[in-house]
Amino acid sequence: MINERIAIVMLDGEMPNNVNDPHHTKQFYKSLQAFADISLQLYEERKFKKLEPLLNVALKLFKEGNETVKNGIVNVYPYTIPSVGYAIRYLHLDRTLFAKSAKA
Repeated sequence: MINERIAIVMLDGEMPNNVNDPHHTKQFYKSLQAFADISLQLYEERKFKKLEPLLNVALKLFKEGNETVKNGIVNVYPYTIPSVGYAIRYLHLDRTLFAKSAKA
């Protein structure tokens, strides 16, 4: 499972260093927003080949992340890149419905 610390390494390429944020949540959200901004820029410039690896990272974080990481993807990425947001929200809704039906 990918936690916030691993996610920061995946997003930034370096280890988190904020000692005042023991779970690295604040730094994770800042890194995720910067990552989403770069994705949006590539999308607007129609550089889809360069955008594809970033979308794969976002998808990996969503699929394998802990709840904080998944929530970060669902709450940050869709609002930065709306067309990607619809797909992520659909995946999140599908995951939620599946989890509820499995418990029933």
